[in-house]
Amino acid sequence: LFGYLMELLYSADHVFVMQLVFSSLDTPHRLMPKALYIAMMGSMIFRLFGFLHAPTNARCFSWILGTGLVYAGISRLNFQRLEQCPDVTDSFVVRFLRWALGERLAEFYDEEGEAILVEVKGKYRISLLGVVLLCLFAVNFLLNGDVVLAKSEAFNDVFLNSSSSILALFAIRSLFFVVRD
Repeated sequence: LFGYLMELLYSADHVFVMQLVFSSLDTPHRLMPKALYIAMMGSMIFRLFGFLHAPTNARCFSWILGTGLVYAGISRLNFQRLEQCPDVTDSFVVRFLRWALGERLAEFYDEEGEAILVEVKGKYRISLLGVVLLCLFAVNFLLNGDVVLAKSEAFNDVFLNSSSSILALFAIRSLFFVVRD
């Protein structure tokens, strides 16, 4: 029981970070469930792999990650307070992907088809939903490192760690929609 409770507590920050990603990239509400489902499946795979191959002495990772999360939250609050939120296509992530992918980046959400890859002028391009998923995968990868390290130190049981992670991730996904609305 303690493993499940510990997982829920460690995963609670996912709710706020997911909201930060969605609000930063101005994701339509209709596309959020699909993005969250795919991101949670990826997170389960990351965590399972982490529990199978977890390093034991990497506590400084938690401090670095925590500092980065606090900075991201304060930066986002300042943008909202000053009401100077840039257009989603002017965000750092989209500008970087525009540089890296060139014309293979479609700078719009496909709200009708809910597609990650869209066909534009005979070429497949990644939509902004794909950008959201890349951000969620990156954030989940970093946040999962903290959870995996803490739980691997507390419990040396891969089944307990994995099953509690799966349960908590589905609970966190549901909690996200409760908090958002």
